[in-house]
Amino acid sequence: MFSMNNYKINDKLKTFLETNVLRTPIVRTKALNRGGASLNYKISTERKNYLLKIFDGSKLKRAKRFLLIYESIASVSNLCAANLSFNRFFSFDDHILFLMDFIDGRKLSSSDLKDDVLSQISDNYQNLISAHFADTSFLSEKLDPQSLFSKTKQNLADYSSNALFAFYHQKILSTLQKIYQRVPSLNQKPVVIHGDTGPNNFILNKEQKLFFLDFEMVREGYLSEDLAQFVLSILLQRSIWFFNKKKFISSVHFFEQRFHLGKAEWEYGICLYFLRLATRRSKSKILKSPRKSWLFYKHLQKFEKVMDALLDCF
Repeated sequence: MFSMNNYKINDKLKTFLETNVLRTPIVRTKALNRGGASLNYKISTERKNYLLKIFDGSKLKRAKRFLLIYESIASVSNLCAANLSFNRFFSFDDHILFLMDFIDGRKLSSSDLKDDVLSQISDNYQNLISAHFADTSFLSEKLDPQSLFSKTKQNLADYSSNALFAFYHQKILSTLQKIYQRVPSLNQKPVVIHGDTGPNNFILNKEQKLFFLDFEMVREGYLSEDLAQFVLSILLQRSIWFFNKKKFISSVHFFEQRFHLGKAEWEYGICLYFLRLATRRSKSKILKSPRKSWLFYKHLQKFEKVMDALLDCF
């Protein structure tokens, strides 16, 4: 019996895929990262590589939404994204399976914040935000800054904390309160955005062609949310102490010229990046560690450095 707790593909599942889905032998399997609600594998046949996503059977509603998302994304002209290989899901025991085209390549790093890559990102976004979707029921709710702050506050309060936890968590909440108070009001009409633009969700193949991955969190929002998350996650998440101001400014200038985003829009995206990151960290219980709570507090202090750098962009 296959189990979501067993990170291996057993013979029963392998036979099911070969007989009922691929109609050809599987020559290689490789476990990839665990997604938010799925297990992910690279499945190789003699002719093609696939990404296999396995959802728990109790997530049927989420699986149907996943199918609707990728049916809709497939209709966007000239969008470089991984497609569902069979345009359907398959049931196996108590699980739901999706197979997608596997994109061989590498995730982005700070060295990729240059014009050729940023241009491809811009072109893909032009196609995404200009697309018309006949069905928008797949869109997630627009992020609410107040809700993000409240969720983080509640998550931290739920931890069984001693005085040391309370000390660091109070510092985190105090900093987040200041960030929340600086979220500007925007009057622009929301557009369809990717919703999860960390560097893992952009892949450059061997031909240096860029692909968007993982549209599971696609939603309505402001373009600056996605662009700020993309730039900041690359520049900040792998560097605890250093913030590359020069790369930040050059990236903001590039996207500003392409999309005419104003200072308030960037401020909104930057604030949302930090508030959203705090909600994710607190939800995953990473901040139950005093050391990691202290490191995240130091990470939040980069907010002021980022906002100061933004002033040099306008």
